Amino acid sequence: TVWFSPMPVFPQVRQSLNAIARLNPHLHAFTHVSSESAVMEMCVAARSLEVEDAVLAGVPVGVKDVIDVAGLPTSMGFGGPQAHKLYTLPRRTDAKVVAKLRAAGAIIVGKTNVPDGGMDVQTHNPFFGNTCNPYNLALVSGGSSGGSAAAVASGMVPLAVGSDLVGSLRIPAAFCGVYSLRPTMGRWDVDGHNPRQPRSPLKESTIMVGPLARDMDMLVTAFRVCADTFDTEDYDSVVHSPDTVKFLITPQFADVVMDDRIVHFFSETLPNLLKSAGLNFEVLPNAAKDLDLRAIARAHITMSSSISAGPSLPSPSEENAALEVRTLLRGTVESMLKPRTVWVHPVTCCLPYPHNPEHNPIEILNQQKPKRVSYWAAHLPFVTYGTLGGFPIATVPLGMCDGLPIAAQFVGSRYRDEHVLAAAATVASALPPLPKPDLSMFDTKHRSQ
Repeated sequence: TVWFSPMPVFPQVRQSLNAIARLNPHLHAFTHVSSESAVMEMCVAARSLEVEDAVLAGVPVGVKDVIDVAGLPTSMGFGGPQAHKLYTLPRRTDAKVVAKLRAAGAIIVGKTNVPDGGMDVQTHNPFFGNTCNPYNLALVSGGSSGGSAAAVASGMVPLAVGSDLVGSLRIPAAFCGVYSLRPTMGRWDVDGHNPRQPRSPLKESTIMVGPLARDMDMLVTAFRVCADTFDTEDYDSVVHSPDTVKFLITPQFADVVMDDRIVHFFSETLPNLLKSAGLNFEVLPNAAKDLDLRAIARAHITMSSSISAGPSLPSPSEENAALEVRTLLRGTVESMLKPRTVWVHPVTCCLPYPHNPEHNPIEILNQQKPKRVSYWAAHLPFVTYGTLGGFPIATVPLGMCDGLPIAAQFVGSRYRDEHVLAAAATVASALPPLPKPDLSMFDTKHRSQ
């Protein structure tokens, strides 16, 4: 199927919709695609913008299917005849970040897949299909923004919007080899995200909406568009003087079981890459020694339950305990992050793995032998503290291992998102580009041979 070929739309929009028609039946990255009339209307609106406002004019964008887009349902992963009408009826208004993207000329081409309920670190969905990793369709794309990450990695769109509670931007970006940013709370508006933010002191440490992009330039542009302010001086100071930034590399956290290949990459490969690029770095194996990962995990559970409904809501004493852990955590991390420092470490303990809806243990290579680690232990040790602390975190693909992407988190001080983005861009520009996924088997010409 070829979409919209006779329409006077932006060429990149036509390419995007054609790619969705060709690839989505295999990758299951999109749940809903915008109608022809809606695309036409958006293109007309984008062409009418003043040049200085149209920084995303004609750029196709996918939006995670937990974020409201006027005219499309917010399914939250629920579909089929049994789904409640709340998940099947079109929404009347845009989430605030979606409205800002439209105002910059972006074309919302559809909604991207999530696990049912939007609460998992892989995108398993019994109705819309399991979102596949574009580098290997037998493997997971990560979650819960897996549809957004796969859509960007496969070339269906150059930019997508996701959200992050427990690594839901960072894990899919890492598994699919794309860029993402989990902004500091308040830098991007969360209005229009489902579920809504809790009315509690923990709201600064829960869900954040953020971008996923094919390259750093697009990531920075999207952040500029949706943030109320942008500190150009902070960003440019890093871009123009990258040698003033120090990268602290921590290959693994104490007592965390990891895949040998990831540890080797962060211990050997990444330092060599930064050294070749002339960047200032230090490998600090024990940088996380003062982080109480168990207390952070408990506080994270309290924080996560604060967005639930019903009897699972945390008590005031539980909230206060979580807030104390958060205060200590912020002090510990901020003490490392001097004005010109960024902390760099892995995203997960594992590489992408086969689809695993049962949450069975994940097999990794540890001490040169196969080892099975619990599902959550393979994903969470490097991401929960970032959510609880509310730090800005960029995810950057750094290279390949056994045909799969390896990425790092770049962590900075709260509200210094521009510094983190510029530091991440500095490293990204010094690295060879990641090879694109080979999806030629789905080309019409290929299939006809």
